[in-house]
Amino acid sequence: MNGFLIKNALMKNNIFTYEGPRGELVETFYQLLISGKIVSYEMILTKYDGGKLSTSKVSAHTFYKTLKHVVPELVDTFRKNGLSVITIPSGRTTNYQYVGSDKDPLKNIRFKALLKERYDTISDCINMRTAIRLTYWPFNRKKMEITFHPHLLYIFNGRFFAFGVSEMEGKEPFRKFSIALDRINGDIRGSGAKYIPAEVDEYNFLAHLVGVRMEETAKLETIRLRAHDQYTFGRLITKPLHDSQKIVQKPNWKEGKETGDVEIQVYPNVELVGQILSYGSTLEVISPQEFRERIRKELEFSLNRYNSSEQ
Repeated sequence: MNGFLIKNALMKNNIFTYEGPRGELVETFYQLLISGKIVSYEMILTKYDGGKLSTSKVSAHTFYKTLKHVVPELVDTFRKNGLSVITIPSGRTTNYQYVGSDKDPLKNIRFKALLKERYDTISDCINMRTAIRLTYWPFNRKKMEITFHPHLLYIFNGRFFAFGVSEMEGKEPFRKFSIALDRINGDIRGSGAKYIPAEVDEYNFLAHLVGVRMEETAKLETIRLRAHDQYTFGRLITKPLHDSQKIVQKPNWKEGKETGDVEIQVYPNVELVGQILSYGSTLEVISPQEFRERIRKELEFSLNRYNSSEQ
């Protein structure tokens, strides 16, 4: 996926992606607001300066003008997300107070800013061919400390991934390793390890993959799928399962033919299985037989759970 699209998806309307003093003032103001205090410009700049205001006059502060942009932007962000920040006149100035019970009300927006920071760091390391150290916490597994040699950034289903080589102490380097940026635990750190570059055409498989998981025994297959009603066929055409999707047999509703077939050329994997099962009984795998059987077994397992006497 185009890196430009990834980066802009992370940055769009996100005040927490500002860098330098502007970003530091955003975070300072945010922390003061969520403490429940009545917050003034002087309080923000005093906190920013480390507890003692660096100038005798607030308006003379180096970053006073910057703060005048930051305050209304952050207050507006709160309000756009349905959160209450009240304004309290104080002489010729205005103070602000957050009224709410959530201790980190903009945590989702702040986390997107963190993802953008991770994206930038990994992007720089790819360009500079530099290895990094990080703690990775895969879903349903223990944390792992790895040296990671990033090769490319990728997006699937709104999540951001990096592919590269993973090294763990005492183990052989693992190629085509993917990490979800939201599963990195803590900071990305430097590494003195010699960078392991990507091999020629190493990631060509991604063009024939739904998702990010390349199963060890997977073979490139042409998979034929049949939609059993007009609505499902329309969904498939509007939102294809894969870029290779093509129509091989259109429905003819005037003549009472409800079904329509499409084909995709992919490496079968668990993400594709999940996408197909999400259509329920309205989408059927016609071929190849081995993949059709895989879907049938998944449906059988599911049915057995529902038929179980255990509640």
